Amino acid sequence: MAVPPQLTMPATTVSWIDFQHNNAQRSSQYPSVFESAWRASDGSIGIVLTNIVPTGVTFSLPVTYARLRLLTGAAYTVQTTDGTTTATLDCCRAPEKSGAALDAKCEMQRGAWVRGI
Repeated sequence: MAVPPQLTMPATTVSWIDFQHNNAQRSSQYPSVFESAWRASDGSIGIVLTNIVPTGVTFSLPVTYARLRLLTGAAYTVQTTDGTTTATLDCCRAPEKSGAALDAKCEMQRGAWVRGI
């Protein structure tokens, strides 16, 4: 697992029945989109985002190259997948200076990418 991006995301209320506590009704606030990042054995990075609300969410996805240990000055391709199809959103070159970031604007429907903005 790699260090995931740090998203600023609106919260949503999640409700459930707690079967271990006499079927008590529970609820709590959680981010609308959960994130994680993974590094494959070939060095490529995958950022996994999961939308848990029934509507689309628009957000900014900061990709900090140094945080993901990506080389500065190298070319990268940004792609999305829904598990069946893959779409290329952008090709970009990491900045020459350390600490720079790509800030991708994204719109995500529940469980699947819609487009990069």
